[in-house]
Amino acid sequence: MFKKQLTGAEGLLIDPCRSIHTCFMRYNLDVVFMSTENKIVKIVRNIKPWRMTWIYIQANKTLELPAGKLPFELKEGDVLEVRNV
Repeated sequence: MFKKQLTGAEGLLIDPCRSIHTCFMRYNLDVVFMSTENKIVKIVRNIKPWRMTWIYIQANKTLELPAGKLPFELKEGDVLEVRNV
């Protein structure tokens, strides 16, 4: 929060997390909500500052990336491998 852009990291993995807000953010995000097995429950692309997402009960963790960094080939139901945590 309060930064002009996400720097020093590929993304931010928040565990546990079922919903996010972008209050005080200065840039848009791509957000992936995942289950405990890293199965994609929901993808929210290009969420703008000062917004909130729904609560996704099936989700257990959230991956936040700068907007546009999430490949368009990813879809709900895919399973991600998380590295360098």
